[in-house]
Amino acid sequence: MVKESKRGDRDLFCDYPDLIQDAKIGMIIKIDSGLFDVKVIEKGSESLVVQAITSFTV
Repeated sequence: MVKESKRGDRDLFCDYPDLIQDAKIGMIIKIDSGLFDVKVIEKGSESLVVQAITSFTV
């Protein structure tokens, strides 16, 4: 997950501006009203690396 200006082919954009700042390693993030869950496994200053917990086609 990245800020919009940094988006690439393998990135997801999120319109919650403080998500990267507020997220913590191990936190579960629900996407698309909870249809898709991911777990934060790495945190950078401008991005999060997440692991899918549920199956979902993006």
